[in-house]
Amino acid sequence: MLSPPETLVERNARRLTPPELRPGHHVMPAEELLEAIIFGMWDPLDVPSEIIRVDTSGAYDYADILRRIRQAAPQLTGKVN
Repeated sequence: MLSPPETLVERNARRLTPPELRPGHHVMPAEELLEAIIFGMWDPLDVPSEIIRVDTSGAYDYADILRRIRQAAPQLTGKVN
């Protein structure tokens, strides 16, 4: 998933307050999060498969994402759409 770094920092900060505070959420200091983004900590793995990128900074189409996953991995779903 893709979003501008400032959007990711904002979401991360919101996780510190209810109702978004949940057990298991790892909240990083903003500087640490930005450094991890810049250095590619969560870049896609270098594997021989299609990378499906979704910009999560706005609305997105769940049905389209599911269709793209099914097309990329028919062996997992048994279907090709």
